[in-house]
Amino acid sequence: MSPGLRLSVIVVSHDSGTWLQRCVAALLEQGEADEVVVVDNASRDGSLETLPTDPRLLVLRNADNRGFAVACNQGAARSRGAQLLFLNPDCEPVPGALGRLLEIAAATSGLGLLGAQLLNEDGSVQAASRRRTPTPWLALSALTRSRNALEVPPPQ
Repeated sequence: MSPGLRLSVIVVSHDSGTWLQRCVAALLEQGEADEVVVVDNASRDGSLETLPTDPRLLVLRNADNRGFAVACNQGAARSRGAQLLFLNPDCEPVPGALGRLLEIAAATSGLGLLGAQLLNEDGSVQAASRRRTPTPWLALSALTRSRNALEVPPPQ
C-alpha cells in the first residue's frame, strides 16, 4: 500500500473487446480511481491495444488463461491502494459511484466487504447483485428451477 492511494480497481480481462475499453475509460474519468490494474488472461482480441496511456493504469499480461481467481489475486498483490474494488470488464461505473462506495466504506466501522447494486443498460437491476443469504430451501429451489443462459456479445 502506498501513502495517499485510497482506491485500486482491479479488472480481470479475457477477450473482453470494447467492454474493457469502456470500463477503463469510465474508471479513469472518475477521480476516485487512484489506480486501475487490468490483469489480462491471454486475450487475443486486441482489446489491450485500445487502452489509453495513463499513469494510473497498470496492465499485467498473462501468457495463458490462469482463471479469474488467480488473476484477481495477481491484481491484488500488485495494487497499492488502501481499498480494493474488483470490477468485471463489462461494468461501467456511473459518475459518482466510486465516491459513494468510498463514503459508505469510510462511514461503516469494521467493514470488510462491500457490494454494489448492478444495473443493466436500461436501468433495471441485475439479479446477480441482489443475492440473499443461502439457505437449504433457496438451494433446493435453485436446483429445481429451469435456467436458460443468454449470451450477450460485447458492443462493437
